[in-house]
Amino acid sequence: MNMLENTSINERGLEILKKRNRTNHEICLHVLLVERRRGGPIPRDENGLKLLVIHLDTDKLNNDLSNLKEMSQKDWAKRKSMLKALADWAKPNQIKCLFCKKYDDPINMIVKKGEILFHRECRNANSKDYRRKNPNYFKEYRQRNKEKIKIHEQTPERKAQKVIYNRSYRARLKAKRLAEFKTDMTPIERMEMATSFGVKRKRKEPAVAE
Repeated sequence: MNMLENTSINERGLEILKKRNRTNHEICLHVLLVERRRGGPIPRDENGLKLLVIHLDTDKLNNDLSNLKEMSQKDWAKRKSMLKALADWAKPNQIKCLFCKKYDDPINMIVKKGEILFHRECRNANSKDYRRKNPNYFKEYRQRNKEKIKIHEQTPERKAQKVIYNRSYRARLKAKRLAEFKTDMTPIERMEMATSFGVKRKRKEPAVAE
């Protein structure tokens, strides 16, 4: 096969083939073999990401078609973590904690951003150590938040939101007052409700008899 004569091994240990064109584009040999078997390019998954071609026996130079399989990036990440757990003499379904580096069931861990898993105790201990080493942590944290809020409040979008909120709040308050004043109430009750809303009304002074 003439295709195998021009192959070489790249930095990742994969067998590559250089296409004879102006750009000298390199393509992995195992990907090219799968594309030829399919009779077209490798499809994409439901998220629009291109499927990966992996070696089932983890031997990157074994490009036999029975050893190649198409897999999504999410499934490959799960398979990779399972292989790492088996290499460290752990169970396949266990995952390593981010802080203590020990394997455990994902049920006993906290998931952050859908990928990072850690024990609650390990996270708390790590944060306590960090705060002990950095006593000005909370002060710097509050200062950063104040600066972020100050910058956010000065944006034109935030100012426009404030104007819209104030207008809607005034309209709701006005509608509430009108709805409550339209009920059958005595003048004294209306006066008390108006004062409860902060509306000050002047009482009519009795006319002085001449």
